[in-house]
Amino acid sequence: MEKRPMISVIMPVYNCEMYVEESINSILNQTFEDFELIIIDDCSTDKTKDIIKRLDDNRIIFIEKTKNTGYTNSLNHALQLVKGKYIARMDGDDISFLDRFQAQVDFLESNEDVVACGTIFKYLNSDTVINLPELDADIKLAMLNGNSMAHPSIMIRSAVIKKHNIQYNKEREPAEDYDLWVELMAFGKLHNLQKVYLDYRKHTSQVSVVRRKQQNESAIKTRIKLLKYVYKNMPQYHEENLIEIYRQEQRSFAEVKQYLDFKREFFSKNNGFFKKEGLLVYFDNVEKKLLKNYLLKRSHFSFKTLFEYLKLRNMVSYRSTFKESLKLVIKSFMLYKYRICF
Repeated sequence: MEKRPMISVIMPVYNCEMYVEESINSILNQTFEDFELIIIDDCSTDKTKDIIKRLDDNRIIFIEKTKNTGYTNSLNHALQLVKGKYIARMDGDDISFLDRFQAQVDFLESNEDVVACGTIFKYLNSDTVINLPELDADIKLAMLNGNSMAHPSIMIRSAVIKKHNIQYNKEREPAEDYDLWVELMAFGKLHNLQKVYLDYRKHTSQVSVVRRKQQNESAIKTRIKLLKYVYKNMPQYHEENLIEIYRQEQRSFAEVKQYLDFKREFFSKNNGFFKKEGLLVYFDNVEKKLLKNYLLKRSHFSFKTLFEYLKLRNMVSYRSTFKESLKLVIKSFMLYKYRICF
């Protein structure tokens, strides 16, 4: 019978000739040696492929794509090939600490309810450590604000990926990893080891302005997906309103009230999925931004606006500052258009 490795490492690469050898060596030199390293090259045009081909290690499985189809496609291609009990992620420009795999395997072997294990990390050539929540309950809460697991530090149970035919969602680029963690929540716990096991290489050009907008839009959709674990049959009008709120769009008086209805309904359905205290803080922060937009990012003020605000004061947890309230009163009485940039 064919011996299956304990770990399948998947590494998509593209034009990373300056860093790829150091990155690969940080895997090949791991203290835990029972793994296969699946490297998928996305039609690199520099010397990346030549460097990889020079490396002599029978654990390397090198695949050259015939067409450039992108990072997520490379990840999903690799997922179809893995043989290991665990799937470890690695990028072609980061550096794994040599005891990373041993630490993650030890943890996952001892905690069968955990489906994915990441680690905190630091920026390469820096003392800056990026701390991430450790336990599942805290990770869930943090995910409401955004990604709270470091993609190239992750190790996942392969059986869960295969049993449920899970893949990275190309439509969620460039936040496809955030969406995957939320997907995995349905099948087990998430965990972050509280020791640095990865040097992350930070590039100034990693996410362009255009891609940043795409990333934000993708993250909003994933956040709605996460909320639906609690509010399983969320009405479309709540979803549409939340999307605009997360986009920081100004909402009407009726839409603010609709959000408050959603908040009340969500708490009644939570049943411990999110920690109550943390959930309250999260929704209060969303409400604060919503009310600031409603009160301050307005092109027109009137007595109606003032009366609506007074009604809302008795319904919301956020209280505007004296300065904010005074501005609203003065502008309402002056009845003229203006715009304030926040």
